[in-house]
Amino acid sequence: MSAAERMAGGALRRHGAFDAPTTITIERLADPVIDQVGQHVTSRYCELFWLPTIGPSALWLLRHAAYHTAGGPYVVDVETLGRCLGLGDSVAKNAPLPRTLARLAVFDCAARGGSTWHLRDHLPMLPGRYQQRLPNVLQVAHDLLLQDVPAESAADAPDELEASWAAYEAWLDARYADEEALAAGECPR
Repeated sequence: MSAAERMAGGALRRHGAFDAPTTITIERLADPVIDQVGQHVTSRYCELFWLPTIGPSALWLLRHAAYHTAGGPYVVDVETLGRCLGLGDSVAKNAPLPRTLARLAVFDCAARGGSTWHLRDHLPMLPGRYQQRLPNVLQVAHDLLLQDVPAESAADAPDELEASWAAYEAWLDARYADEEALAAGECPR
């Protein structure tokens, strides 16, 4: 069991995720700084760098919540929410939905207050301690991205962000081409 999984188990107890009522209210977790300089949960950045960190169920829940809270808080049946996310309808202590909510709390992507869950719709740049746990190819990609994006918000510099992504994708294409050449018994370029 990884340290994050042990922490998530503790979060289940601390945040009471498994004591879920039949319905919960989901609201946006407002953070003026992260909302301005962070990445939206539907961004390629979150998909590439946060997904391997928090897991697919957690990122999908954040995306689901971002869509549904765009007009304000919403109330949802817990079993329906679990089924909509492909996590099943159980709200037992070790069921996927309560564990996903607890995992989001561990990574400071969610907070609970009674039967209300506050979920982020923007995530910060991935902290260094989590970057070190990424696969090597994503660590390199993240470093390339940070070199090309100014310290200000990426939202303020869409052209620079797109150029950085283009550089990353070109590097990734070249890496895959080399691996395919090796697999075919050819010398990489």
